[in-house]
Amino acid sequence: MTAGELGYTAGYVLSGKAFGICAFFITRKIMEFTWPKTKMAFANISEATSASLRSIAFGKTALYGAISCLSLIYLFSSVLTIIKIPNLKKINLEYLADHGDPIEICGVASSYLYGINVNQDYVVAKKLLERSCEQGCPEAFSVLSFMYLTGHGVGIDVQKAISLLHSAAEMGYAPTQAELGVLYISGQYVEKDAKQGLHYLNLAAQKNNNNALFYLGCLHEEGNVVAHDIDQAKKYYTLAANQNHPKALSQLAVFSYKKGNYQEAEQLFEAAIKYENKRATENVFFANTQGLSSLQNSPKSILALMDSTDKANIVAFSYLGQMYADPKCTLKNYGKAKYYLEKAAKFNDHNALTSLGCLYIAGANGDRNIKEGMECLEKAAPMNKDAKTILASLNNPETKNSVINNIEKFFC
Repeated sequence: MTAGELGYTAGYVLSGKAFGICAFFITRKIMEFTWPKTKMAFANISEATSASLRSIAFGKTALYGAISCLSLIYLFSSVLTIIKIPNLKKINLEYLADHGDPIEICGVASSYLYGINVNQDYVVAKKLLERSCEQGCPEAFSVLSFMYLTGHGVGIDVQKAISLLHSAAEMGYAPTQAELGVLYISGQYVEKDAKQGLHYLNLAAQKNNNNALFYLGCLHEEGNVVAHDIDQAKKYYTLAANQNHPKALSQLAVFSYKKGNYQEAEQLFEAAIKYENKRATENVFFANTQGLSSLQNSPKSILALMDSTDKANIVAFSYLGQMYADPKCTLKNYGKAKYYLEKAAKFNDHNALTSLGCLYIAGANGDRNIKEGMECLEKAAPMNKDAKTILASLNNPETKNSVINNIEKFFC
């Protein structure tokens, strides 16, 4: 493995906002401490630095986590052991702060902030981040803004957090530009300003930031902030999907499904689930490193991870289930339909609950259960007009049998 590949892997695997930043530091210290006899394999420092910085673009941003495989369940519990990050306590922090590379300083600060292979120490993290900021590291501004926004080690100071984000954005840091764009358009933490939001989103999109591209696609599809333009929406979704953005993949899959391109829709939904699982896995690791999860080092953490991945995939599960249940679909499969609808229904997706209720009533998968079907419809009814109408007819003795017959005919 080359230094670049290792740096890229470290940054991608540890792809939180701060974890990507740690990649160069990890790679460099591996060279110095861990495998000195194989130094020839890791000789290209500039390659490692470049790959590590590229990996930051894949990272989860702190303020845009909402836009967040089961085979990776054990990965994050073992990755630090495999990589063997050197003992940070051996580092002379004062020397590092005065003479270290700003990205390396930021990486060490992040380790102290999140307690990676060192005792968590917000004071040290803040001091190092401020030093990195003085040297003009945009990633440090971004991580420090997270501390002030969440109150980790400092008092919550939204105004200072936003100011730090602006500083990073002015340096051309695309992830922060995307964050600010979302904040201004949503009016979260700042006064709502669509013009300013679009400005930052477009700056980030010009740098091919996948979150910015996805959000611009959403705006063009919704038509509230900008003119409704499906072609533009698809263009932005495609650019984001090319970088494996899971929600962009899901949106393109929905378009394919509605056009009757079922096989293409299936492939896109499956890809969306795969990459959303990866993000959800990283989110759980991110929470654990901050002590935000009570399931650290517990067997229950695997169940928590599975719940997290399922929740992240609600849209894909719901549409896949509806597609497999659709009699017109050439890939119709009631077993798969039930599987995916049940996963989405677990989180009260009203479309999934409605379709699942009808499947139970029809017995389309050979397991008719009218009672359970009606329970699904009851959960969906407050949010779904179709469920409300069907349920009312089922509760009417005069229409109940005819409605059941109609549901059966629809599916069978």
